Amino acid sequence: MTRFIAACVVIVVVVAGCGGQRPLHKGPDVVKVPEGFIYEGHTEAARNLFPERPEVLERGYTTAAIGDDDHSSISITQYDGSTTRQQVEDAVRAEQRRYGYASYSAIEPLTIDRREAWAWTETQPGSRWSHGAMTYRALVSYPDASYLVEFYTSHKRYMDPDRLRTVVASFEVND
Repeated sequence: MTRFIAACVVIVVVVAGCGGQRPLHKGPDVVKVPEGFIYEGHTEAARNLFPERPEVLERGYTTAAIGDDDHSSISITQYDGSTTRQQVEDAVRAEQRRYGYASYSAIEPLTIDRREAWAWTETQPGSRWSHGAMTYRALVSYPDASYLVEFYTSHKRYMDPDRLRTVVASFEVND
């Protein structure tokens, strides 16, 4: 019984740690993971922003058991090499043509992890059965790698662009 209680305490501490203010993993990670998310080492983003570039690494977080049909996830996709603003703009325009049902905000310049980054919001309309979905995406460029960091949600409680931006902007690469 004592081992069972000790195991439960460890699980609670690990799950509670997902809402912490520091990266939990070496390499690319998001520092401000909201409570209720669990780490998934082999997550895949729904779309590949750069279909012509191989994805080197994919990881992220997803919502733990929440009793509804909505879904939220934070994904990190690594590509080899740096990326320019023009490449991001071209890729977003191509995606807009492919997925005409979503509306896209203007691309905004950011600094994430002391690096140049570009971010935008995609909003999918709701219906009588759902309130739609929102994704905040940022591309962070380093000399040898680029990272696409995405926070997708169909949970109404996360659909605040500032809240999504805060999570995505907490991305950093840790050694």
